[in-house]
Amino acid sequence: CHLGSFSSNSCADALPAAWVLWYHSTNTDTAPVYRLPRKVKHMQLYLMQHGLCYSKDVNPDQPLIPMGAEQIEQAAQAASKMGLRFGAIVSSPKRRALDSAKIMARAQDYPGQEIFVTEAMKAMAPPEDSWAFLKRLWDNKRVLAVGHLPNLLELTGLLIAGGKGLAVQVENGGLMRLDVLD
Repeated sequence: CHLGSFSSNSCADALPAAWVLWYHSTNTDTAPVYRLPRKVKHMQLYLMQHGLCYSKDVNPDQPLIPMGAEQIEQAAQAASKMGLRFGAIVSSPKRRALDSAKIMARAQDYPGQEIFVTEAMKAMAPPEDSWAFLKRLWDNKRVLAVGHLPNLLELTGLLIAGGKGLAVQVENGGLMRLDVLD
C-alpha cells in the first residue's frame, strides 16, 4: 500500500500517524480517492499554493499573472466538478494567496468576506503555527488553506511525518488533501 493509490480499507492500518494523503489529478475520472468509514471523525484539509504571480521587480505586491489566475480557475472548476464545498477558507495575507483564495471562494459561492486571513499561512511561518490556526476550524469539516512555499511543504511534513524528512512537491495552483483523524 502506498499513499495516493488506495484500493481497499485495509490500507488504513499501514498509514503513518493516521494521516491520509490524497493526490488531485486534473482527470477527475481516474483520481485515486480513499474513503474513510463514516464513524471516523475527521477534517478534510485542502492545501493550495497560490497561482503564478508577478516578480517583485515587476510589481512589489506580486498579484497573480493571467496564467496564474487561470491555474486557480481550473483548480476551482475541478473542485466544483468533484462536488467539493469548503466549510472554511484560510489564506495568507499576501495578495497572490488572497486572490487565489477569492477565486476558489467565488467558484463555490463562498462569501469572500468570510475568508480567514492569517499570518500563520505566510511563507516563513512555522508549520506549528499554521496547524494551530487550522485545527481551530475543525468543525468546518472541509478547510481550504491557501499559502506559500516553504510553509505548505513544512506543514505537510509536520502532519504526515512529524516534520521528519518528507519530500512533497507542490505546484502553483495545485490542490492537495490531507484527512486529519481525530
